[in-house]
Amino acid sequence: MRRTTSQLTTGAMLVTLAEAKEHLRILHDDEDAYITALIPVAQAQAEADTDMVFTSTDWIDVFEPCRNLSLAKSPVANVASVLIGETATVDYELYQSEVGTSTICLPSLPTEDVTVTYSTSLQRSNQTAIAKHMMLLLIGQMFSFREMEITGTIVSKVQGYEFLKYALRGQ
Repeated sequence: MRRTTSQLTTGAMLVTLAEAKEHLRILHDDEDAYITALIPVAQAQAEADTDMVFTSTDWIDVFEPCRNLSLAKSPVANVASVLIGETATVDYELYQSEVGTSTICLPSLPTEDVTVTYSTSLQRSNQTAIAKHMMLLLIGQMFSFREMEITGTIVSKVQGYEFLKYALRGQ
């Protein structure tokens, strides 16, 4: 069972202000602060919807003693270390499923807590392209509906976003 997950580093935003403005077809600078504020919101939402971390980020997960350790973040790009207690490095096998979960399997049951240090990032260029497009669709939707007055009930989904979300999760 996982005790804690800590983020060591934060990756850059996947979409730049220039890319967002181009997608929105905005040539002036009047909306730059607002668009810049939308970028991390869109990235956080898209990451949450796909259970993936889009940019290179380092993590530490600490587990109670057990053999199969399900890492909190994905996709895992690199495992830097697996420690039992504070110093004992251990051999392991990393399994990554098609739905994005990553599991560390230890050869035997440890007697102390296990600490796994690893990094996440999208592995393939098509994943990055899909994630960027998801973010741009969200930014476009948030920008377009920022001053909308709503009367009654509205059910709204960006169909292209939903399609891309499932495409990215299935890779």
